[in-house]
Amino acid sequence: MLNANEKEFTHFLEKDACVMYRLDGRLAPMSRHRGSGRFVVKMGVSGGGRAYNQARFTPKGVRWIAGLWAQFLLDPQAFRERHAKAKRTDDSGPYEGRA
Repeated sequence: MLNANEKEFTHFLEKDACVMYRLDGRLAPMSRHRGSGRFVVKMGVSGGGRAYNQARFTPKGVRWIAGLWAQFLLDPQAFRERHAKAKRTDDSGPYEGRA
């Protein structure tokens, strides 16, 4: 859909845009993005009895992340600088209430 290399896009989600983080090896949305309507997180239990979470972008989320991805592709350095400033002002991390 975005014509993005999966490895590069995953790195973008985790490191450049700080939208997602790894939870038990799977990508999960950062707490500040959970109530935004951009993601749906499904929880379940596998056949082996192991609990899992699976995050999916909603249509609203696809439009939003496509815009961020386009900004990144136009000028990666400027994007990283803008988001580095945002990261310094928002230190909530993946879990709400933890510094």
